[in-house]
Amino acid sequence: MGRQQDDLRPISIFPQMRGSPPGCQGTLATPSRNLFSPTLAPYTSQRAKQARSAPRPLDGSPTQSKNPSNGCAPKASTITTASDGRSSIYFARASKCTKTCCLRAVMGSSLRRILLWTIVALVVAYAGFGVLARTTGVIDRYFIFFPERTLDRDPGDRGLDFEDVYFEASDRVRLNGWFVPGRSDTTLLWLHGNAGNIANRVDNIAEIHDNLGVGVFIFDYRGYGRSEGKPTEQGTYLDAEAALKYLRSRGDVNPERLVLFGKSLGCAVAAELASKNDVQGVVLESPFTSIGAMAKRAYPFLPGIRSFVRTRYDTLSKVGRFGAPLMVLHGNRDDIAPFDMGVAVFEAATPPKRFYRIEGAGHNDTYSVGGHAYYQALGEFLDNLPKGDG
Repeated sequence: MGRQQDDLRPISIFPQMRGSPPGCQGTLATPSRNLFSPTLAPYTSQRAKQARSAPRPLDGSPTQSKNPSNGCAPKASTITTASDGRSSIYFARASKCTKTCCLRAVMGSSLRRILLWTIVALVVAYAGFGVLARTTGVIDRYFIFFPERTLDRDPGDRGLDFEDVYFEASDRVRLNGWFVPGRSDTTLLWLHGNAGNIANRVDNIAEIHDNLGVGVFIFDYRGYGRSEGKPTEQGTYLDAEAALKYLRSRGDVNPERLVLFGKSLGCAVAAELASKNDVQGVVLESPFTSIGAMAKRAYPFLPGIRSFVRTRYDTLSKVGRFGAPLMVLHGNRDDIAPFDMGVAVFEAATPPKRFYRIEGAGHNDTYSVGGHAYYQALGEFLDNLPKGDG
């Protein structure tokens, strides 16, 4: 009688291959040597002898016994030795390997291929979107400009005398604005931010007018309020040029006391205007360095986002191109245009310049949080502007 099955050392009938999942292997009750070694002394049973004479499939493939337990590792394997070609049966101990386990390696490889191609597809789609966005300006239209057409207020609601005026840009776009005369000979050309329209700034201009006595001319860029057209970066520059030209044409405005007042996106417009025109002074409130820098800070997880937008509004590169006195005001709690961007703009500017930190102010509440100290600092800057040619 042959050796007992439990006397034999188990080896793997499905050798552990590189990359196969742990545990996906069966065990043979035989010494852990090469199964085809001529020194192997297999146990030959009557069943093995019958297997040698059993009918084989027409294609010549060997028959396999069914495994009623789990179907993963065969109940017995027929192996032909290298020495005499005889077939012998090696009984396999039961393993924890199941059909699901044995398929895991194949499925894992397929999943890796699917994941790889998914990543490639996403990268290609992302790059394609970037090219499309850059070409069509879709991000510029829907993520930079937020105009509103309806004017639900005017300076008269705050008891101010004002003139509703219309003028044209150089490309024949018709623009609308309000002129509020002041007690002093200084007039502010107000360049507002990217959202709403001039009606949203009524309280702001009323407070500055009442506290400082200055005249204010505020207008809407193309596409905002009652101004015609659609907003673009170059369009806002043309609109600002037209507004400055209009102010200089008025007999009740001293051209040597014109000061640009930019707010948020309007800071970039003011910097561009000052770099090409002589003005008495420039005030930048809550400036950002550039649209690209804002996009990168808002979406740090999107690589190359800066190149997706055509609009630049590069305030940082323009503040060094004019010599007019500059004042930068910025709230230290600004969550839209970060405070450090205001500092960077100030540091890039040429003297004379002044920086005023508005303690506790955010982006849209600078004048209300700043209070008396805010108007005092702004008033001192305006009073100290040179009286020379503008």
